[in-house]
Amino acid sequence: MLRYGLMVCWSVMVLTCMVFGWTAGSLTVDVVNSPMNIKVSAGTKTLAEITRFTFGAVNYTAISAVATTTDSLVLTLSGNTSVTIAVVQGGIRFYSKNPSVTSVQLTLKDESEHFYGITQHNLFSTFNPDLRGQTVQDKVYQYPQADEDAETYSGFYFTTLGYAGFFDSFANGTYVFGVSSQTTITYNATSINWYLFYGPTLSKVQQSYYKIIGAPKKVPMWGCGPLVWHDNFTGSAMMLTYAANFVTIQIPYSTMWLDRPYNNGANGWSNMNFEGNFANPGTWIKTLTDSFYVNLVTWIMPGVFTGTYPSGAFTSTPNVYLDLTNAANVTWYKDKITAGQYPYGVKGHKMDRVDNGWPSGPTLPAFSDGTPAEERHHKYVYLNAKITDEMLRTNAGLGDDQFNFPRAAVARCQQYICAIWNGDSYAGWGGMQTSMGNAIRCTSSKNLDKRLFRLRDGFVGCNIPLIV
Repeated sequence: MLRYGLMVCWSVMVLTCMVFGWTAGSLTVDVVNSPMNIKVSAGTKTLAEITRFTFGAVNYTAISAVATTTDSLVLTLSGNTSVTIAVVQGGIRFYSKNPSVTSVQLTLKDESEHFYGITQHNLFSTFNPDLRGQTVQDKVYQYPQADEDAETYSGFYFTTLGYAGFFDSFANGTYVFGVSSQTTITYNATSINWYLFYGPTLSKVQQSYYKIIGAPKKVPMWGCGPLVWHDNFTGSAMMLTYAANFVTIQIPYSTMWLDRPYNNGANGWSNMNFEGNFANPGTWIKTLTDSFYVNLVTWIMPGVFTGTYPSGAFTSTPNVYLDLTNAANVTWYKDKITAGQYPYGVKGHKMDRVDNGWPSGPTLPAFSDGTPAEERHHKYVYLNAKITDEMLRTNAGLGDDQFNFPRAAVARCQQYICAIWNGDSYAGWGGMQTSMGNAIRCTSSKNLDKRLFRLRDGFVGCNIPLIV
């Protein structure tokens, strides 16, 4: 629905220092052309005011014309640059594509709000999750410190004004929140693809957000119980001994996580099956399941260290990664896991190694599908989640009765993973404090329903349900 400052006869008009009003569901958008001000409001509450769009080195601070369609508003910035504001469930979407640039930016007027989200990391040596006054990157890279070697990043944040912003892109982004009377959102991309969702409650924001990225994956009931892990199980006999000991001391648990090494391949992984002291998996895994009612999950990564791998893999030390955009590589990986593990009752995976150890460092090698360099790291993390869920759901035939958790996740992984691994937190009060702080921030940035934690030298991990 339109609200005009002046009477117009057509759906396209040239602005001359006037206010143009547009209603999108429960939101109103008021546009002033020069200097640019695109104000988004809920009733009498101002949520956000966009004052500038930047494409490459060109800043646009004025609007020359406005056009309307049934459910969108098109703002012309120049002869060949426009921004479309469209209605989506629970909010609006700002979209513009310019293939000739490699970076885009939105500038918003500071409304004195506070910001939460983007990442789980304790980036500022404080356990306060408020990002106001901070510069934060939406960028998967080698983890910043030893006890936080897990990485979750997303272009999602929410505010104390009751709205959330989400920049939908696999590219790297930078957020500067509430500095010098403004907030800037910058991505190394060719498109602005930014959503504003209004609740005002976070639960309503989540419903709208999930319509865009996909709803969170279902978690089986057994995946919500305590999980037992040991960094150096020497063989299946040790695992069964510990399972019996837990029964003796009457500590209930539902899952055992087997970290590598558990085969004779390079670094105890590259054969992707059970060998040596873990041979005869059909026997000891069945004992875990039938005698102790325990489900087994295993350590995996989408590649090997040395040994056999298909052509097209990224072949340099320390890790040989598979190209997850290469259909032959994906089939090879699925076939290896399926043959080596699923016939024996493996019910899930801890997913490692997609965020470090690449042969070419921060800039990943070319993918077979032509993914731009700036999008490769996030896309690889996403594909790892998607393919692992496919293996468990379809290749193993488990449907929803499976549990997986990565150490790296980005937006859109939510529909494919059950939890986030917290990284190698130290066994002590400091490690617990780090874990809890990361969990709170992870809830803000990823909107996952379950979190997974473990202590570096500890034994029992647990899933802690966090309800937002």
